[in-house]
Amino acid sequence: NGLVSELGGPDIAGIGFAIGMERLISLLPAADETFRSFPHLFVAALGSKAVENAYHLCNRLRMKGIWVEMDYAGKSLKSQMKRADKLCCRYVLILGEKELIDKQAALRDMETGTQETINIEGWEDTLLTKLKTR
Repeated sequence: NGLVSELGGPDIAGIGFAIGMERLISLLPAADETFRSFPHLFVAALGSKAVENAYHLCNRLRMKGIWVEMDYAGKSLKSQMKRADKLCCRYVLILGEKELIDKQAALRDMETGTQETINIEGWEDTLLTKLKTR
């Protein structure tokens, strides 16, 4: 009591609570991926059809427990790659109008810098396998 008035405020009663950070951390399960601090995947989509496909893919992956981010503002590939890097995403799926026609997408490993082409037909399973084995 009296702390508020010491700081220049009115003289009112107060109450407080504190807990140590170490105690909170010890309550978290050690290997639980729910507490990841970075997204698993970033989907960079270029063009309206690609954005629509990416949106549906992201929703399906989220329903399976994958943390997916994407750009909804229609920014350039360079801007989207910068955002993926800032978010510390391990993988970026690059999808454009041409890739949709070719039924392929590029999957870039941001950690190693390697890039591979994956087939759109089975991309959901391919992505789930890659992300689960990470």
